[in-house]
Amino acid sequence: MRQNILLLMLFAIGNALFAQDSDILLNHDLYHYIDRLDIRGYTGKTVHTDIKPYGRQYMSEVFEAADSAQMDLNELRWHKQMRKLADDDFTDKEKEGYLKFKEYYPNKINSFIYANRRDFYAYTSKNFRIYVNPAMQFMVGGELFNGDSTKFQMLSINSRGVQVRGSFMNKIGFFTEVYDNVLRLPSYQFRVIDPDGTYKKDERLVLPGETYVKRFARNNNSLDFFSARAYVTYSPFKAMRLKFGYDRSLWGNGTQSMILSDHSANALALDINTRIWKLEYQNRFAQLIDYFPTKSDVEGTFPRKYAVFHQLSYKPTKNLSIGMFESVIYNPYQPNGKRGFELQYLNPIIFYRAAEQALGSSDNGLIGFTGKYNCFKHFQFYGQFLIDDFKFSAFKNMLLDTLLDTKKMPGYRNDKTAYQLGFKYIDMFNISTLDMQVEFNNVRPYTYQHFNATTNYTQYGQSLGYGFGGNARNLEVNLNYHPFPRWNFQASALRGVKGNDQNGKNYGGNINSVYSELLPKSPINSLDYGYYVGFGDKINITQLYGRISYQILDTDIFAEVEGRYRQENAQKSLSVWGGLRMNIAPRVAKY
Repeated sequence: MRQNILLLMLFAIGNALFAQDSDILLNHDLYHYIDRLDIRGYTGKTVHTDIKPYGRQYMSEVFEAADSAQMDLNELRWHKQMRKLADDDFTDKEKEGYLKFKEYYPNKINSFIYANRRDFYAYTSKNFRIYVNPAMQFMVGGELFNGDSTKFQMLSINSRGVQVRGSFMNKIGFFTEVYDNVLRLPSYQFRVIDPDGTYKKDERLVLPGETYVKRFARNNNSLDFFSARAYVTYSPFKAMRLKFGYDRSLWGNGTQSMILSDHSANALALDINTRIWKLEYQNRFAQLIDYFPTKSDVEGTFPRKYAVFHQLSYKPTKNLSIGMFESVIYNPYQPNGKRGFELQYLNPIIFYRAAEQALGSSDNGLIGFTGKYNCFKHFQFYGQFLIDDFKFSAFKNMLLDTLLDTKKMPGYRNDKTAYQLGFKYIDMFNISTLDMQVEFNNVRPYTYQHFNATTNYTQYGQSLGYGFGGNARNLEVNLNYHPFPRWNFQASALRGVKGNDQNGKNYGGNINSVYSELLPKSPINSLDYGYYVGFGDKINITQLYGRISYQILDTDIFAEVEGRYRQENAQKSLSVWGGLRMNIAPRVAKY
């Protein structure tokens, strides 16, 4: 009897599954557009924007709910262009592009190439969908370093590959892409990759967002590497979506995230998203790579470590969202033997800190808080607060010492915290589609570090949180203007401070360092107080960036020109690029 009941339940679930498909690429212009719909109140309902990437099915629902009657003519045109990129059902109904392509390709090939004006090849039926597109980017340009014409160097992006996505039986979604990259990058990116400026032929490099990268011997600014992502999605019922595969996420409403950003390389993970009532709950169980550049091939693969994340968001109204985040990074190898995957952390609703203490473990746990509020149909205020380590009594004493003017500089060493404050202004000064975003991020020294280097808050040697790592802060202003349906203008200005290690001492800027080792004394000759952002080898960063994009037909293909001026102390770099981007998100540096 019990077996029959179970079979009936499985049958019911199998027939109640909802359409599945892939996610929207991170950094795509669609994310900014969804923010607009949310802030302007065009959807008339709560829009969940805390967890990215968004699934296409969810995006389609947001577009379907949007009230186009409130939009002006420019917004209506833009709305249609964006909806075609996100909503497969909407796009599949519009195949008028077939007739236009037929003029230029009078043979059988035009019967299936770009028939829906968006995808290179698309096939749809009742139980199966597949969309195939080239994943390419070709750009050329140049960089002038320190204003010296003798230090001019060529820049280029040559990425070639394929992207395939679709769904089966309206139950299983799938996505895979792979492309080869040959890049010639500006010099400032190599100061991040290789801070001392030296070059060794077989040196392993770390490029943010990527894994294995190699440098050409003939050109110091040239890199060669593969990029790949792949995952499947599944939804047992409408309120829950599961995703398993190789990808990355961005948790938050800013360009940066203190808690989980898209700065680091892809990782193998299981994501479970649940939306019930006014709650959104996200779980992530991930396997990470503990990268170290000195490993030889005879030593085998890089060591693994594991991470668990969860965030609960409560949205009492369509304009307000508050949430709590928690994560644990842990090493499967312990002094008393191999630990393996910790089953205690598979509990999707437990308080991780309590579980970690009960295990008697030395894992790296973090907690955080998030918030977002929309008002007056033009503004959004958002923020995050992260606690890696915090001692209230020391914080209280620091405040008293400061108030009593004891000459102690603020900054307790074990105060490992970070915060983000930002706001967005939509249709600034009532100019349609002119939007502004201002964001301030601050991460104290030693944040994300751990006393065990194998449990630092990293994936493949890159920060899982703030792109600059620890001991850093920045203020950024972004402008986005969309005066015509296919044209987009973007500009940003960034001012930041970063404190790097100095004289072999750990100043809290390198998140791959071991916390509590090689700590310097502060400027007030203390090992407890006087630690502030910018402590150590201080680097002042100024960056100006601009990009002009033109969308070709209804495809995800853009002709672009971009330029960047970057200054780090006395080092100056001016670079300009131009070219074509096809089904690849913009490579905009956030650090």
